[in-house]
Amino acid sequence: MNTWIETYTGRRFDSYNPKVEDVDIIDIAHALSLQCRFNGHCKMFYSVAQHSVYVSELCNQDPMWGLLHDAAEAYIGDVIKPLKWKLDEFISLEADVMLTICKKFGLNIIPLNEVKIADQTLLRLEADVLTATGGKGLSWEPTETIDIDLKVIPWSSDFAEKRFLETYVSLSYNRIGPYNNAELEALQGEANAARV
Repeated sequence: MNTWIETYTGRRFDSYNPKVEDVDIIDIAHALSLQCRFNGHCKMFYSVAQHSVYVSELCNQDPMWGLLHDAAEAYIGDVIKPLKWKLDEFISLEADVMLTICKKFGLNIIPLNEVKIADQTLLRLEADVLTATGGKGLSWEPTETIDIDLKVIPWSSDFAEKRFLETYVSLSYNRIGPYNNAELEALQGEANAARV
């Protein structure tokens, strides 16, 4: 049985043996732009990519971790929280994939607490706007949240993918210095070619 998937850009990503060279920001942006929050149980489509952009905007110390905090979902999907904690093998796979993503993008293995706070803040705000009950009755992790002034208006998947990649380029510039024009054109060219 194969343990790999073919990604959007044509790579083979093996979730049981993840390799840094098989991780690609274009695959992550594309896949997350097509995955819906709340396992699709919301009033309208709202992508994980949009959520990730918002999380990164709330993170002052490590916004790249905020952007990529759900990146493993691009390769192995997601499982709803009440079920995930009963699936030890999935949790282990997710950790291995995330470790590989951290290596690829030069992230600390353990995110700063601000990422969890931003994620939980947005989860509550998104649930309030997007779920049938406004999040009433959901069990929340005992995590602090922050007050934000954000109106949740879902983006199209194409726009979410574009914003995710733009955010990545912007954050990369801030982390490692400017891309030269050839590198930016190559990244944009790859993203455009993958869409064809």
